[in-house]
Amino acid sequence: MPDIAVALESHVALIVLLVLVVLAVIVLRGAVTVVPQGYEWTVERFGRYTATLKPGLHIIVPFFDRVGRKLNVQESVIEIPSQTVITKDNATVTVDGLVFYAILDARSAAYEARNLEQSIEALTLTNIRTAIGGMDLDETLSKRDEINTQLLRVLDQATHVWGTKVTRVELKDVSPPQDVVAAMAKQLTAERNKRATILEAEGRPRARSSRRSSPPRRASRRPSSTPRRASARPRPRPPRRASSPRRSPRATCKRSTISSPPNMSRRSAGSPRRATPRSCSCRWRRARSSARSPGSPS
Repeated sequence: MPDIAVALESHVALIVLLVLVVLAVIVLRGAVTVVPQGYEWTVERFGRYTATLKPGLHIIVPFFDRVGRKLNVQESVIEIPSQTVITKDNATVTVDGLVFYAILDARSAAYEARNLEQSIEALTLTNIRTAIGGMDLDETLSKRDEINTQLLRVLDQATHVWGTKVTRVELKDVSPPQDVVAAMAKQLTAERNKRATILEAEGRPRARSSRRSSPPRRASRRPSSTPRRASARPRPRPPRRASSPRRSPRATCKRSTISSPPNMSRRSAGSPRRATPRSCSCRWRRARSSARSPGSPS
């Protein structure tokens, strides 16, 4: 019997020791907290905010304190869904965008806004409609930087109470309807054609005046890059045919201008004029006839 009692006492002591070890592990696990880099955790005691845990190792009171909100303090982005907005000149455009923000105060971001991202998204949609509603369609398409600056200033001021800093606002896409796009394309084409016509009309008188004032230029021979081909060998000319002996120059009679036969000096009234020279029977005529070759035609 005494041996059994001693054994039971030893077993009870061992069980109690095991229970204490388990409790110690549970207490240490609840007391020791490790916060990762880029995050901040809030500590609540009986449901009330008490402290903010920075990245690193922390010890809290177990069973009394607990971790409340785990917030990411890195710069985050919210994608704004597309919406239809009416401009000042009653044109509809579809707009979407991006909002970049960072949490500066974990307490305000955790307890001042119920859903921080949803609140920023709703606030951005409202201010986009307000900013674009005060501009024409042309200003909306050409002044994106002004719209982004205006939205950034308004959102940063509105989210300051939430412990949040809006770093950048960007309109991702601003798309007008298809009929407006087609009308804008026609207008742009008409303006370009008008400018081209005006420039062409202004350039013609200038070109004419410059041509008249400038002296003519001689065309300069530029050396050709390609080598010249070797000149072809000239073909031999065919031999000339045997021609009849040349006639001697026509002898001019000095007496022909002085005296002429009566039949050639005068002509009848009805006969036409002839371009034939006046005939002569002097020695010059006989010399001309004797100089002819017997085979040549008369």
